[in-house]
Amino acid sequence: MKYLFLAGFLLLLIGAAFAVVPYSDFIAISSFDAQAHACKPPCSDPINYPNKILVPTQYFANCTDSGSTRVLGLSSAINAHVEQMSSTIYKDTNICLSNNVFTSYPNLCYFSLPGASCSSGYSCALGLSGNTNAHPSFCGVFSGEVKLCCLFTTKTFCPINFSITKTPADFNHPADINFVYSCPAATLKGGEFPMNLVITDSFGYTKTISLSQIGLGASANAYGACYSSPSWQLVNTSQLLSAMGGDVTHNFTAVLQSQSSPCSSSEVSFIVRQGAATGTGTGTVPIITIPTTSGNDCNIQSISAQNIPVDSNVSVSYSCYYSDPIGTFSITNPYGVAVVGPQSVPCSTNQINFRDLKIDSKNPALPAGVYTAKLAVGSCSREFYFSATTASKPQSVPDTGLIPVLISLLAVLFIAFGKKRITGKIK
Repeated sequence: MKYLFLAGFLLLLIGAAFAVVPYSDFIAISSFDAQAHACKPPCSDPINYPNKILVPTQYFANCTDSGSTRVLGLSSAINAHVEQMSSTIYKDTNICLSNNVFTSYPNLCYFSLPGASCSSGYSCALGLSGNTNAHPSFCGVFSGEVKLCCLFTTKTFCPINFSITKTPADFNHPADINFVYSCPAATLKGGEFPMNLVITDSFGYTKTISLSQIGLGASANAYGACYSSPSWQLVNTSQLLSAMGGDVTHNFTAVLQSQSSPCSSSEVSFIVRQGAATGTGTGTVPIITIPTTSGNDCNIQSISAQNIPVDSNVSVSYSCYYSDPIGTFSITNPYGVAVVGPQSVPCSTNQINFRDLKIDSKNPALPAGVYTAKLAVGSCSREFYFSATTASKPQSVPDTGLIPVLISLLAVLFIAFGKKRITGKIK
């Protein structure tokens, strides 16, 4: 009997591991700017109201349900202004949540005073320009914003196109990864849409790249920010390899996140493979050169560095297409603090080596992690990233999720149950 009880418990645990929290549409919004309007889900015009705020289905309710509470009043089903629950001007079109959201203690959601922040532990789910006759938006748009603050997690859906040009997305280090992205016109009412490209590896290292600066794009006026016309961002794998050495395969995920709202794209995944060396993080690893195109816009030919173990000297090399008597060189530590320069250095068509920095484990300003070497010549600059490592890294990335643990527990259970049956037969 006890084995059946244990089996039932493990099956329940497995079900919990696979469970996915369902979400329901709470409100659809036309854009991110201060002139946005609302559409009641299911919205009759999803093209012009592409942005949605979603709440966990367990807290959602139809206004016809006996256990529902009116949370928002809309001036109409579409192209609507909004009021919060304490106002009573808009009576005909409402959006509701389960009444236990407001009758439990503490309340799971509440509306803030104008301009006030959400209390500790609560997150802003929706912003309004006022208590009634208000424009809705994602949080942080209005100066005197009335916020819907909730203890539970809400989600924001925004139609952002995001992909990697290479299929399959499998790269041998060093390589350029080309991310392509665009935002539908309906999302962009109110101007450009500054984004962050956030890349996370399977060891937890995160690299954030701002896309609000001028960059390359498919049209003459394309910027790093998200526009309706496609833009792209090149990221070299040298910017991503943290504490790696040897024949290690790294798994990455990337996502686009708005700098001014909770909006984000879906994730894309890719793999980076680095060969040679011992896999300990302390062996010889490749020196990677990032070439640039010769021309008047930039005369920096290359800049490279070598991943090293801590308590070793950094080796950075660089060269220029044309001799220039003065360049500016600097190195910043993983916290963004300059540990070299900026200092004036010569620039020529020959490789110039810098070996005057030792990563010192006894110096808190020189920790293990990812460092940035930067060379600037005139109006042009180039960055290169290298890592100083301490710990050994495995040859492959293990899956440390819950499922393998559960499988192991089941194996132990069935072995024990089998032994019990065999013992019973012998008796």
